[in-house]
Amino acid sequence: MIGRHRRRGLVLGAISVALGIAALSGLGGEAQPAPPQMAQVVVLRRAVTAGQPIMAADLAWMRVPAPAPAGQVVDPAAAIGRRSAVDLPVGEALMDAELQRHVGPADGREVAVRLDDAAGLPDGSLAGGAADVYVTTPAPQAGVHLLLADVAVVATSRTDGVSVATLRVPAALVPTLIDGEATGSLRLVARIGAPA
Repeated sequence: MIGRHRRRGLVLGAISVALGIAALSGLGGEAQPAPPQMAQVVVLRRAVTAGQPIMAADLAWMRVPAPAPAGQVVDPAAAIGRRSAVDLPVGEALMDAELQRHVGPADGREVAVRLDDAAGLPDGSLAGGAADVYVTTPAPQAGVHLLLADVAVVATSRTDGVSVATLRVPAALVPTLIDGEATGSLRLVARIGAPA
């Protein structure tokens, strides 16, 4: 005859074995994978050419696995009103580096100026970058001096040997830029590594 203590031990042992089997069967089962986290990024609904202001109608949303890649624009407000530094095709995810930086106060003005014919434009695309503007004055007061520093370059072009740069400057400095163009030859010196 099985004693009471032994019977209790057998019952507890059986329960332990049952619980162990249940735990092992649970580990062997296939757990349902959690749904992937998603993030929203901004894409181009319409093509935008370099130097063109970006409008709300140019943009759309696209969902991608989270987190969004570094540098991608995730808020349309960060792009609306800014100019594209490069040509942007339809459907492309918008990167912050593809946008021209905000330069100057809210009352900034865009001014097109003719550059020195001999010097022309520096190599590479300057749109969206920054540059210093120097003026070379003829005799009898010949010399070279810095006219404006760290101005935003909106666009550049060269047609029939004539180089033109569109610069964004505070409204108060527009007369300085125009006067410099009338006084001598303007030369654009790109700021290497300036953020776009």
